[in-house]
Amino acid sequence: MKIELRHMSTATQLRALADAELDVAIMRPPLDFRPAADLQVHVVWRDRLMVFLPLDHPLAGAKGALEMADLAEHEFVGMAESGCGVGDQAAMLCRRAGFAPRVVQEAHELRTVLSLVAAGIGLSILPSCYQQAGVMNVVAKPLDTPDAESRMLVAMRSSASLLPRRFVECALQAASRSVPPLVPEVAAVRR
Repeated sequence: MKIELRHMSTATQLRALADAELDVAIMRPPLDFRPAADLQVHVVWRDRLMVFLPLDHPLAGAKGALEMADLAEHEFVGMAESGCGVGDQAAMLCRRAGFAPRVVQEAHELRTVLSLVAAGIGLSILPSCYQQAGVMNVVAKPLDTPDAESRMLVAMRSSASLLPRRFVECALQAASRSVPPLVPEVAAVRR
């Protein structure tokens, strides 16, 4: 038996599951995600999407949560690969607030997006767990919108063999022992 880990967007994982090229997917789809009937999907983690800003950004010192409309005139750092659940949900939140994000730089991984934010390229909307990424010169602000929830899911085909089923069982057991993430009420600043 061989285990191969691959980094894929949510959309790519879903296609690979449908084509039986992938046994298990771990993904962060947008909140409006509806799985295909032949997939078993389980939530393993929940947190909130937050705005990550360079330390010297004009919104970094704002008191309390930010409204999506507050972000309309600012430049964004986004995901380069379409079909990224976090990127898709961020774009959906912007559309619901009446604007399209002005993406000036893209990256393939969320941690790289965060590093570009720290470099002052723009702001980004990422899961709150990225506050723990250890990237300096970034401020994380809560979003004042109820649909900024983010979920990490584990999925497999309903017809999966025993090994993928056992993997999902282990993932769910590990998730049940995890300490739920804290959503801070104030900005997290790292220098």
